[in-house]
Amino acid sequence: MDQSNVYRDIQKIEGLIRQCLPIPQKLYKVTRRLKTKEEVEQYFPWFIAFVDVTEQPISRPENRLRRRIYYSGKRKKHTVKNLYTVNEDSIMIYKSKHKQIGKKHDYNIYKKNHPKLPKDVMSMFDLGF
Repeated sequence: MDQSNVYRDIQKIEGLIRQCLPIPQKLYKVTRRLKTKEEVEQYFPWFIAFVDVTEQPISRPENRLRRRIYYSGKRKKHTVKNLYTVNEDSIMIYKSKHKQIGKKHDYNIYKKNHPKLPKDVMSMFDLGF
């Protein structure tokens, strides 16, 4: 089965799935800068944000260089990584681009892609940072 066929099939049944299962949606269509302390507290209750990196497996690249770059020795698979920032209510505040290679350490991804959070917000990290 081809990827385009799968995509077409998913589009056909997506309406039915949305009625049966709750699918998370964006709260706002436009990104906006938080200006007042009340707006910050609305998105970050108790002024806490949680930051973590996740790995997602990908198919084995055919290119020899890409195979070496995307190989994660920890997972023993070819992976890409994403950096997420969520608030206490598990609402996703930030997601990095999908092109982070699996070989990079979580802290290096954070240094390159971390979101600009207000100064009042305290960030919590796992032990990988």
